Amino acid sequence: MNMTTRVYKPEISRCPVCNSKLFYRYTVSNKVIQFSSGHKARVKNLGYSCTNKECRCKDVIFTSQTASKFCLKGYTYSAKIITLITVLKKKGISREKICAKLALMGIDISDRNIDNIASKELSLLEQDYKENIKNEYKFMVDNYGQIRLSIDSLVVEGIRCVSVRDSFHNHQIGLHLFDKSDNEGVLKLLHDYVDDLNVKSITTVRKNTGFFKLLNQAVNRDMEYICFIKY
Repeated sequence: MNMTTRVYKPEISRCPVCNSKLFYRYTVSNKVIQFSSGHKARVKNLGYSCTNKECRCKDVIFTSQTASKFCLKGYTYSAKIITLITVLKKKGISREKICAKLALMGIDISDRNIDNIASKELSLLEQDYKENIKNEYKFMVDNYGQIRLSIDSLVVEGIRCVSVRDSFHNHQIGLHLFDKSDNEGVLKLLHDYVDDLNVKSITTVRKNTGFFKLLNQAVNRDMEYICFIKY
């Protein structure tokens, strides 16, 4: 059976520091990912770097935020599957029941792997995201003169999961769970991330979604939005 392969380049084509053209360096990841539909696909994330040898970003590898959204580091399951496992575990559902639920969706995963994923993701929920914001934002401004974020929102089992990452190195800054209807809570959280005027770009969900409207409301100024490409 032939497997679908999708190749992703960085969403930006020029260096955010010196505006020089980016060029291909190497493939950062090349993994078979299992999606919540049960479908498997190969996702290639290509790394590019600045052509200007004098630029301080000449050794920085820029990658696709869309591919990074599909291929979370260390996992061969899509972000939606990871989120589902996290939410169910947070609700106190046993790993055996989670495993059975995923099996009905055509997803092949062991109960031990469910425990490992849940343990890692639940620990991210407990991080001091405000301290992460302080440290990560300072690093981006010091090294790139600007802040670029990747903000994703997924809804599973009536729970919205909001994930925020640094777009330069794909570092996790914060992971948050809300009731699906808690727009006020989500809006308040987004202000913590987007009120810094050094935020120059946000890679996020498509502009026709309710979450994007909340994000745009929180930003409330001119912003470069780059929307995730739908798989």
